[in-house]
Amino acid sequence: MRIIVTGDRFWVCPQLAAAVVKRLVDRYGPEIVIVHGDATGVDECFGRAAKGYGLTVEAAWTKPNCSNRTRSPHKRDRLCWAFQNYGDETS
Repeated sequence: MRIIVTGDRFWVCPQLAAAVVKRLVDRYGPEIVIVHGDATGVDECFGRAAKGYGLTVEAAWTKPNCSNRTRSPHKRDRLCWAFQNYGDETS
């Protein structure tokens, strides 16, 4: 299961990230993959927390404003594409 995490570039929240990642591991197991936007702040905190739990982490850089969801996926739009194709999945 891939879980996309992204957020504010200036909000440093290591305790929150660690608590959320722990709950995700407890609920879904260690096979989950954390995908983040490769930015400072929330993305970085979740990436570090996930690595601390031994999870696979993918940093997928994206433009700050990726509202055009009709483009085909390429390197700069991976998070938008991921949301378009997987964002409506719920468990």
